[in-house]
Amino acid sequence: MKDEGSRQEGRISRRAIWPWILVLECFLAVSALHGSKGNACGSLETSILRFHVLANSDSEKDQNVKKKVRNALAEYLETLLAPETASKEKSDLQHTEEVVEAHLSDLEEKAEQVLKENGCIYGAEARLLKRNFPEKQYGDSIFPAGIYHTLQISLGEGSGHNWWCLLFPFGNMRDCVRGVFPEEQKEELKEILTEEEYESLFRWETASFQVKWKCLSK
Repeated sequence: MKDEGSRQEGRISRRAIWPWILVLECFLAVSALHGSKGNACGSLETSILRFHVLANSDSEKDQNVKKKVRNALAEYLETLLAPETASKEKSDLQHTEEVVEAHLSDLEEKAEQVLKENGCIYGAEARLLKRNFPEKQYGDSIFPAGIYHTLQISLGEGSGHNWWCLLFPFGNMRDCVRGVFPEEQKEELKEILTEEEYESLFRWETASFQVKWKCLSK
């Protein structure tokens, strides 16, 4: 009877510990995922140019006009930065920033034209700067938190939710507007980043599946 009681106590102890083992496995899997993204950030944040449009507020009208400004500026940037209008030799981050900087006033003018057409009494500001961003999804990838080169268009107070995409490497702006990570941007990033850095942008899908599988299958 004493041996049987000891075995039963052992089984109860193992059942009590098992949930904590699962929690630990899930924690380690998530930590590994974030660690791989952090390793990629150093090179990535100095190799790309982001494009952000900040809405005046989160009101329905301000968010809708933000999208209209986005569409107008995306069309303009398409003509300004498309590969057929810029030589391959000059297709780098520095050159892209120089071209954008030379046309900041044009970007503001086009944004304010859209605002005026939609009855908005506030203006727009276009700036090239470095900004600290949290982890953000872009199409089928996740870009790690970091300080990135950014073309920022602020509408009015600029306190509403923003829209963003990659401006360099350049990609089809129509795809960017639809929330798609253009294939040409992916190919360019493969040349800029190491293989490990590039793959880490897409590793979240695999890691997320593994976390769910580990947590739900036992």
